[in-house]
Amino acid sequence: MTGFLRKAWAIVWKDLVAEWRSKDALGAMFIFAVISLMIFNFALDLSSVETRIVAPGILWVAFIFAGILGLNRSFSREKDQGNLEGLMLAPVDRSAIYVGKLLSTLVILFAVEAITLPLFAALFNVALPVFALLVPLVLGSVGFAVVGTIFAAMAVNTRLRDVLLPLLLLPILVPVVIAAVKASGAVVNGQSLIVDAGHWVGLLVAFDVIFLTASLLLFEFVLEE
Repeated sequence: MTGFLRKAWAIVWKDLVAEWRSKDALGAMFIFAVISLMIFNFALDLSSVETRIVAPGILWVAFIFAGILGLNRSFSREKDQGNLEGLMLAPVDRSAIYVGKLLSTLVILFAVEAITLPLFAALFNVALPVFALLVPLVLGSVGFAVVGTIFAAMAVNTRLRDVLLPLLLLPILVPVVIAAVKASGAVVNGQSLIVDAGHWVGLLVAFDVIFLTASLLLFEFVLEE
């Protein structure tokens, strides 16, 4: 287990260092999130009550589509630079590659979310219960990254990968998006996450566990194909 985690961490470190130097994915994701929030802000003239109702949907629209931009860079960078074959030839378990890519995607996504939340609060003049939001944010982000990483690996070897990835990914993400929006909405509106949105949190946990297990088992075949 220690060796597995060390190999996965090596991939995470490589991806984060490469991203820190280029800032391609992070910059694109941040700009998209900011533009999305500004469009909603100027298009909708909302009261404070209405803002609390639509806030979860606006936030997750920004998070999901910004995250897809990051996923496109996750494996395409390896493919364009000829590193994907090197990863496949490395004497490591394929699932370690998957876990490393998953974790690096999550770190970048969490960074974008950490910047987007206060920006949303400032633009829409609403106070967000950040600590209470961590549960749906983390569970929803994990579900997005779990599925997105394996679909990014599927799409990387196609010529239309930038178009194919969202077409494959978005239908599978419907349960995650619905559950994350509903759970986040309960928190924003002052409801109990356990009492009023416990079934949505349960759906997020079940989705994460099921698709993480399936992805770990299938990633070797996806990468070799």
